[in-house]
Amino acid sequence: MTEQETLFANPDRTQAEEIARKARNLGQALVSWDILDCAPTPMMVLDENRQMVAANQALEEMFRELGLAPAPGMRPGEALGCVYSFQMPAGCGTSEHCRECGACQAILQAQKGERCRRECRLTFRVGEVLRATEMEVTASPLDVHGARYTILSLLDVSHQKRRQALERIFFHDLMNTAWVVSGYASLLSSLDPERAGRGLERILQAAQRLVEEIQTQRDLLSAEQGDLRPVLAPVDPEQALHQVASDYRTSPLAEGISLEIEPGPALPPVYTDHLLLNRVLSNMVKNALEASPKGATVHLSLRERESGVEFLVHNAGSIPRNLQLQVFQRSFSTKGRNRGLGTYSMKLLAENYLSGRVDFQSTPEEGTTFRLWLPFQPSASPGNRSSPPR
Repeated sequence: MTEQETLFANPDRTQAEEIARKARNLGQALVSWDILDCAPTPMMVLDENRQMVAANQALEEMFRELGLAPAPGMRPGEALGCVYSFQMPAGCGTSEHCRECGACQAILQAQKGERCRRECRLTFRVGEVLRATEMEVTASPLDVHGARYTILSLLDVSHQKRRQALERIFFHDLMNTAWVVSGYASLLSSLDPERAGRGLERILQAAQRLVEEIQTQRDLLSAEQGDLRPVLAPVDPEQALHQVASDYRTSPLAEGISLEIEPGPALPPVYTDHLLLNRVLSNMVKNALEASPKGATVHLSLRERESGVEFLVHNAGSIPRNLQLQVFQRSFSTKGRNRGLGTYSMKLLAENYLSGRVDFQSTPEEGTTFRLWLPFQPSASPGNRSSPPR
């Protein structure tokens, strides 16, 4: 037993000897475990302290495919490499982020004797590489020799979630832009030269947004598959910020909203991929615009920090704390179902491919500021190899 601090679930730990004893008892009592080994769904058995006592063959295969080698007695998040599982000394289930974890919620419900199903958005690391998946978790109570266990099954639904998000992007967001192109194109022949020129400008802007959105989704898919290869070159940070501001000042999202770049110090170039940098900054600005009412101002700024440059995008709105804990999870969005690739892609691209770091701060008093930090010279890593232009 321990007396470690927790912000959510019980922090107590079962000792290794006790884990081994429970595993032997389960092996003797669970005559149906061979049947569970035949099931295609990964499953684990947890003790009263949420520690893994046994795993079926499908789960062991999943661990091998992910390059993970969990030890007996680990909790689910620790075994799966969850980025939040080691934030507190007591481990998985005890951090503030664990309050919003569907797996932890389901396990605690099962410990009360109720079968529970939840959705779990898992952000994890394999080595230094950031990855994400979505799972449907089911926790079922199991009583053996007077002891309460939990059977936790993990069904991967990430492909379904990804398809739903892409369907929304292509059938809703891109379709709206396509209608702008189609509508102005049909009007051109009936407009006077001056108005026709403005219509043509709108068509070109909308067409460019279509191309950029498709390229963004292509790069995001490549990034998740590990196929993306950054093209590194010197980039002027101030020019990069001005380019994004210029792109969004003509966007419908910025209608009635001011975009201001605050003056800052002259900074040396940052050695990075300018297209991926633009992707990350664009999502930062887009989120700020979507969170701002008409008449508001979104502030963009730069500063030198820790042998690198920090890009900051600020808006006056704030994010509720329970939503802050989920901001960078794939498929999570404050804007409704089947969204949630924007903030996730910021972190994926910046940390896996640009040697950078993305975070944010949000309070009702100070508003919300998203920050992207990049080193002037990136560290050597597999994701930072130069290649021909995309």
